[in-house]
Amino acid sequence: MVKVGGGKVKFDFDNFGIDCSGREYFVASAKKYSKEETLLLWETEGRFVDDDRYRKPTIADVFDDYIAYRLNASPEWEDGCYIFVGEKEVGATPVWVIEYAKLKEAR
Repeated sequence: MVKVGGGKVKFDFDNFGIDCSGREYFVASAKKYSKEETLLLWETEGRFVDDDRYRKPTIADVFDDYIAYRLNASPEWEDGCYIFVGEKEVGATPVWVIEYAKLKEAR
C-alpha cells in the first residue's frame, strides 16, 4: 500500500508487477518492517500466497534493495510509480524484497 499525505508519498508495502525482466516482487518498507515482519505481511498480502506452485518464503528469501517514486517512469502509470533505484539516487528508500520467481523455482 502506498500512502499519500501532505504532498508526500510514503511507501508501506505492495506487490510490484512485472518489471522489464519479467519478474514480480513483494516489497515492504525496511524503515517500518523487519525481515520477519515482511514474511508475516507476505502471508496476508502476497500475490501468490494461495498458489501451490509457490513455496512459503524464508528469511533467506528476503533481500534488501532501494526504491523511489518517479513521475513519468512508465506510460502505464501517468501519476508515477515506484521503481527500483540505486542507494544514492534521489528519493531512494530502503526496502525488503521477496522475488516470486525464486519461490516458484525452488518448488
